[in-house]
Amino acid sequence: MSPAHNHTRTGTVAIGGKRGHEMTAKATAARNARLAALVATALTASSCTTFTWGNNDVGQLGDGTTTDRATPAAITMPGGTGALWTDIDAGTHHTCEVRHNDQTLWCWGSNENAQLGDGTTTDRSVPTQAQGSGWHSVAAGHDYSCAIKTDQTLWCWGANDYGQLGDGTTANRTAPTQVGAATAWQTVAANFNQFDVAFPQVPDLGGAHTCAIKTDQTLWCWGANDFGQLGTGTPDPGQLQPTQIGTHQWTDIALGNLQTCAVRADGTMWCTGAGIEDGLDVSNLTQIGSDTDWNELALGATWGLFEGDGFAVWAVAHHGCAIKTDDSLWCWGWNARGQVGVPIVNHLDHLIPPSGAFEFDPVQVGSANDWVGVAAGAIRTCGIRAVGPGNEAWCWGDDDDQPAQVDLGGKSAAEVALGRGFRAVLTF
Repeated sequence: MSPAHNHTRTGTVAIGGKRGHEMTAKATAARNARLAALVATALTASSCTTFTWGNNDVGQLGDGTTTDRATPAAITMPGGTGALWTDIDAGTHHTCEVRHNDQTLWCWGSNENAQLGDGTTTDRSVPTQAQGSGWHSVAAGHDYSCAIKTDQTLWCWGANDYGQLGDGTTANRTAPTQVGAATAWQTVAANFNQFDVAFPQVPDLGGAHTCAIKTDQTLWCWGANDFGQLGTGTPDPGQLQPTQIGTHQWTDIALGNLQTCAVRADGTMWCTGAGIEDGLDVSNLTQIGSDTDWNELALGATWGLFEGDGFAVWAVAHHGCAIKTDDSLWCWGWNARGQVGVPIVNHLDHLIPPSGAFEFDPVQVGSANDWVGVAAGAIRTCGIRAVGPGNEAWCWGDDDDQPAQVDLGGKSAAEVALGRGFRAVLTF
């Protein structure tokens, strides 16, 4: 996968809105080249190390405890120092990682809906092998996971209440289940829901959906579509199986809780779902701005109670980031916690209208042109910069609007992934 996950626009974006990853001709070629470089680096590296930090109530840090940790620390991965890890992704409360040596998949954290794929619903605080073999890349979502095998088949498992597993049912799956019979899947993005279970009065603001790009660069989506997030033209209960979206070629895809954004082969940006156009919902992929140099996407989302004069409404506020072909990084959206990477104008999360807490148009994060990966979570964003002989991980948000380098003990960052309140970085 790309160096970061897991996901801009020169237009408007409003309350609505996780994460995305993946990419294509131009973008997928770049992504595949990076994955090849990642494997090559892994083969010559003395060791691969995974660092995690943040919330750990269900073992999502993978360190064998359920104790939160404020700073990055290396966790023990199966196979010891000889193991080569080449892909990592974080869902809302779980993490998955691909071991290159034997193409096995290992997951940890919450397993309430069998999202770890080990055939149980038991939470795991250490990496635990998912069923199956031949894994190439993984996308972790909200209580479910999807992964592509080396034979280019697509498999999903975990929660399936909205048909997000794409198997034609709404039945949860405790083990990886193949999505159709196609053998031409190239990349997959899973929906990332930031619902906080501490607030049970929050209404259902859209269910999970999944999108994937095939090797012919066609775009396919399935799952919930109540806000038009599938881009099928009309909001409806959704699709239980992959449905082709349009006829164009696509190179990257990122999912918010209520939105989908994608990059066409010509470098233009298109989005569908909640709050896409002047704050209004749209049900077709709609071009955002006129720029033609977008490359890699990431979308984040967080729930909140937004209050005004005499009213209050629960909603999901989102932010997004994208890397252009010149390796500059641009972000937009909800910035009340500094997650866009620009100065916080209005820190009040509980306010409608946002009065400066929203960046409606993409703004450049700093002036560097060395970004090679980006991941968006709830109130945080992380990216990877190609600096010097290795790569550096940088994070911002959670009330700090200035990107700060992450201390990885001198290791070179390869991929970064964000879950709800926790982060993970794969290093060499």
